[in-house]
Formats: sequence, C-alpha cells, structure tokens
Amino acid sequence: MLSACNLTLRKGDRLLLEQLSLQVAPGEAWIVLGENGAGKSSLLAALAGWDRPAAGDVLLDDVPIGLLPRRQRARRLAWHMQQDEASFPLPVLERVLAGRFPHLGFWATPDTHDRQLAQATLARLDLLGLADHDMTTLSGGERRRVGLAAALVQESDYLLLDESLSQLDVRHQQQALTVLRGEREAGRGIVLVTHD
Repeated sequence: MLSACNLTLRKGDRLLLEQLSLQVAPGEAWIVLGENGAGKSSLLAALAGWDRPAAGDVLLDDVPIGLLPRRQRARRLAWHMQQDEASFPLPVLERVLAGRFPHLGFWATPDTHDRQLAQATLARLDLLGLADHDMTTLSGGERRRVGLAAALVQESDYLLLDESLSQLDVRHQQQALTVLRGEREAGRGIVLVTHD
C-alpha cells in the first residue's frame, strides 16, 4: 500500500495542499485533476520520495519512503516525470531499457529478457518502429510515450504518471489508457496526474 498521511506541501511561501491523506492499493487507479501550478507534480514528487513534505508522511507498506534505499524504491515505484527532455542523442530502445536498471546488478547490462520486454512494451505503445531512432528526433507526443514505456518496463508495483497523456493524439491517448487499464488489472497501483 502506498499511503500519504496528513501530507502538507509548500513551494516557498505557497501552500499547495494541507493534511491530505490517501491510500493507493495494488490494482487501484487514481486520477489527480487540477490547474497548472496547483501542486499536482509536487504531490507525485512527494509520493516518489523525491521531495520532502512540509508535514506528514509518505509510506510504502508502512515504511517511510525516505528510509527505503533508492534501488529498492525504484523497484516498487516508477515515476514518469512531466519533463521528457531529449537533450543528447540516445536511441529510443536504450531510453526504455533505462527503466530496467533497478533490476540489474551494479555492473550488469540489460540481457535478452530485458531487451525483449522493452521491445514488447514499445510495441504495446505503437513505438516499435522507432526503436532505433534518436530521441532528439521525436515529437513531443512520441517522447511522452517513450517515457511511459520506460516506466512500464520498470515493472514496479506503483506507477506515478505526471501528464503522461499530454501531447498525445486521441488514438494514442486511447491506446495508452488501454495499456494502463491492463496494468491496473494486473495489480499495479496507478496515480495519474492530468490537467484535463
């Protein structure tokens, strides 16, 4: 169970939310709606253990999120951030394979299983034909789908998705929602942030 207990978030002197409590169980999907600047991304950052709340706690199976080693946390939580900048050349397949690193040994590289999983996930999101393309050549919507694919191959218990459907055309939004429905039915907990 991923839980927020009496969570208060601030950015500078701005109060974003106060005393929020929620529980995300395996197989549940939550949608967080709100205007730009309302604190949705800050909530995900706190749930991921990236940002410390002003007050309250985030717990993963009753353990404070900040006490979990980063690799262990990454095996349990996948966080698809709002920014998918492609600032340097990188093949799409390699970007998606980065989602496998929490499962690899210190000096290990992705094996055949990892590559097959990445390719299958790219296919689920209609991206397999772009596997060898450079990230810097992709459209914004294509980069969003690649980032979602990287989160999916992480095979975590919980998906924290920040505007993962933004910049997608209607067909790819529907496709991504179908994929996420399958992930929820398979037992993953999902928190999806959107402004729509």
